[in-house]
Amino acid sequence: MAAANELGLLGVQVPPTSAVPVLVVQNAFRDEEGPIEVWEDIYAPGVWQVASS
Repeated sequence: MAAANELGLLGVQVPPTSAVPVLVVQNAFRDEEGPIEVWEDIYAPGVWQVASS
């Protein structure tokens, strides 16, 4: 569940006692020697990533 400061950064307006899920996607690219790049994407409710056709 998202914390109050995270909801503010995402622009999500809800009552302070509401539980709000967010989608966190962890991405890691590596080669035979180890990690090359690692990051997280965080999506607010209703803004889930959609695969393009």
